[in-house]
Amino acid sequence: MSQPQRVAIVLNPASAAGRTGALASAIMDDARSYAASVVLLRTEGPGHGMSLATQAVADGADLVIAAGGDGTANEVVNGLLTAQETGLPLATFALLPAGTGGDLVRTLRVPRDHAAAMAAIWGAPTRRIDVMRLSFVDHEGAQVRRWCVNVAGIGMNGDVVERTNRRSKRLGGRVTFLLATLESLLRYRPGPVRLRWMDTAGQLGSWEGTLSSAFLANGGWCGGGMWVGRGGAIDDGQIDLTVLPELPLFQALIGAPRLFTGSLERVKGVSRVGVRWLEAETLDRAAVRIDCDGEQPGVLPLRADICEKVLPVRAFF
Repeated sequence: MSQPQRVAIVLNPASAAGRTGALASAIMDDARSYAASVVLLRTEGPGHGMSLATQAVADGADLVIAAGGDGTANEVVNGLLTAQETGLPLATFALLPAGTGGDLVRTLRVPRDHAAAMAAIWGAPTRRIDVMRLSFVDHEGAQVRRWCVNVAGIGMNGDVVERTNRRSKRLGGRVTFLLATLESLLRYRPGPVRLRWMDTAGQLGSWEGTLSSAFLANGGWCGGGMWVGRGGAIDDGQIDLTVLPELPLFQALIGAPRLFTGSLERVKGVSRVGVRWLEAETLDRAAVRIDCDGEQPGVLPLRADICEKVLPVRAFF
């Protein structure tokens, strides 16, 4: 198994309430014990990880490690795939867990300890995973495209993400997301949405109604441990779509624990299907938010496509 020759670590020092920045020296020491050429690149704000990853590839990196949470991982993946679209080589991606949610970590089976995670990166094979390509409207009204490696969402998902990102996150991923979810259950007002898709058998399907949430899972988990992709795989060539209609508050609260047990489709009215692509649009003038790997980048309309085995990853998933 060939080993990477030039390594870049894109580190988010603000991740995990600032604790990741304090680990930078230890992370570099670990990396240098495996690779002769290692550079550390620190993000300075939202979106910076994408440009740093693209520049790392331009500078010759063949392995780019995201050190942070799911948002940092998303930015690095976007940077790598954007670099390839401009004609640069496609570098391999790896993840060093150091964030609040850490949901992609579960799917890729990365150890939580950074030293153990670094050892796993060098001991793991390189495999290719699927990535979702999203097209939507950003908050300035422009049509944009973004890659999503783990889980995207529509409706209350975006509301939860916005509330989560306003909090300090010092209570940890699961508690922070759970508090934001409970707050959204009490305050979010679902709107009418139309969904259209093609399933894995090539059949067209649709759903129309008052939508509470829709999960588009490439990976298994989101929201600090919500198991929305149970039974799927990150390299199976499909999006696991779970649709939650508007539910009475009592029923929603009773069903909430199923988010963490992978059995959400057992709640009355909830449906799940594997799809190749999905289109979603709002049926009134209200903005319906989306989320992408734990960030809230825009609103409907949305188009999501699964792109099979486009990203090389070093992991034991």
